[in-house]
Amino acid sequence: MVNVRLIPSADPTGARDPAFPQGIIPACMPETRVNTTIRTASPADESGLGELESSCFDEDRRSSPRSLKRSLSSPSQVVRVIDRAAAGSPASAGLAAAAIYWLYPRSLRLYSVAVCRESRGAGLGRLLVADAFREARERGLCRVVLEADQANAALVRWYESQGFVVTRQLPSYYAHGRHAVRMSCPVT
Repeated sequence: MVNVRLIPSADPTGARDPAFPQGIIPACMPETRVNTTIRTASPADESGLGELESSCFDEDRRSSPRSLKRSLSSPSQVVRVIDRAAAGSPASAGLAAAAIYWLYPRSLRLYSVAVCRESRGAGLGRLLVADAFREARERGLCRVVLEADQANAALVRWYESQGFVVTRQLPSYYAHGRHAVRMSCPVT
C-alpha cells in the first residue's frame, strides 16, 4: 500500500488532496513502503533542482539554471518535488525527484520528470505523473502531453504503461537525427 501525501500546488497549507484519500491509490501506482510527500518547489530548491538535472539528463537536455529559476517563478509552470528524506533515501538531504509542468489553455505539458539514481524503481516518477494528472484535473484541462526520446524505448513504454499513446513523430526534435515522439493522455 502506498502512503502518499500530495500537497496541492494551489494549497500551501498542506491539506490532503481529495483525489487520493487514504487507502485509495490509482492502479498505475506501484506499491512502496515509504511515506512520500510531493510539494511545490520553492526558490530554495533551485540548487537541488540543478543537481537533479545534472545527475539525470545529458548536458544537452538539461534545463539551464536560468530556465529553472524562471520555472520556479512562472505562473504558467508548476515545479513539484519529492525530498530525499520523504522518499526514504539514505541520503537525507536534497531532492529525490522533481517534475516540471507547463500549463496551456487546454492541456498540461509534462516537460520534465527526474528521479535521482538511488530512488529509481521506487515509483516516484509514477507518483509525479499522477500528480500532473491531479493538477490538470483541478485546472479543468483536457489532456496531459509530453515529448519523449524516440530512441529510448523503455521510456516510451513507461509512459505507455500509464495510459499515454504516441500521437506524432517529431523528426530531429532534440538535435539533428535525435527524434522524439509526442505522447498524450486524456484527463479523466
